[in-house]
Amino acid sequence: MNPQKPPHGFLVVYLGTLLTFSIVGLAYDVVVLLWNAGRIPLHAQWICLAAMASDVIGVVCLLALCRWKKWGFYGYALLCAADLGFSRAIVGHLVRENVLTFAVLVGLCVALQIGGERQGWKQLE
Repeated sequence: MNPQKPPHGFLVVYLGTLLTFSIVGLAYDVVVLLWNAGRIPLHAQWICLAAMASDVIGVVCLLALCRWKKWGFYGYALLCAADLGFSRAIVGHLVRENVLTFAVLVGLCVALQIGGERQGWKQLE
């Protein structure tokens, strides 16, 4: 294994923030599903299950990024693209939520590209 330089602070903070929000989002989706289990129609419960699956995949991809796996970035980018399509077509979220998803992905790209010698993208395996 190649010795790697420590990542720059912005990347660490950004990944930590994304991971924290993803875990909180997953916990929120589980609580909402359990709290409203009897009130959500059976045909609409798949949306809650899809949101939880998306949160789990997001956490796994972010953890992979923390371990310097390039597939974590690609998985997270695909997940954001799928989330944009899913939320727009099925759920009908507002444009601002789609812009936020896109901004998070752009922020991750920027965080991986800055840093000079300690650039995160160069350290991904």
